[in-house]
Amino acid sequence: MTRPLVVDELIIILMNSKSYIRNTSLKTVRILVTIHSRIRQKIQDLIEGMVNEMRLTLYTDYSLRVLIFLAAKPEHELSTIAEISEAFTISKNHLTKVVHELGKADFIETVRGRGGGIRLKVSPKQINVGNVVRKTEDDFQLVECFNRESNMCVLAPACRLKGLLQEALQAYLAVLDRYTIEDFVQNKDEIGLLLFPRPQS
Repeated sequence: MTRPLVVDELIIILMNSKSYIRNTSLKTVRILVTIHSRIRQKIQDLIEGMVNEMRLTLYTDYSLRVLIFLAAKPEHELSTIAEISEAFTISKNHLTKVVHELGKADFIETVRGRGGGIRLKVSPKQINVGNVVRKTEDDFQLVECFNRESNMCVLAPACRLKGLLQEALQAYLAVLDRYTIEDFVQNKDEIGLLLFPRPQS
């Protein structure tokens, strides 16, 4: 089965064909070149959109930082939102929501009362990074055509880019699935110096 010609190849063949040039008006050639240019721009826009969408949201970023902070602490030791806020210079209001959702997802637990705080509910080895990202990201609709209901792209019926982006997304998540929070705290001593600096005497 022969490979279908891509737009660039088709245009080159047509433009290099003497019979085509002899029998085609300049207006038609200009139309084809314009179509070619627009399709290439559309594909470029889609790829750029995918790269932007692959960037994690701040919410996921903060969630991972909270988990790393708690995992870097001695086992069962409690932490407070104020401590995490100070360590990362992140708003307490933002962290409060993050901590609440991590609790709902059973990644952390809250100990109430005087001297209370938060800590990991399970061992860092049991917290899969891919699972955290899936629970904290809003969606993985990298481009418009991933949503059948709202998709308005005219290329959708024939476009093969969607399959490529789906493959890229699955590869992206597959890498995250290979790691747990424990992998990020192997250098606990180094992390401790950054997150829990000792007061200077």
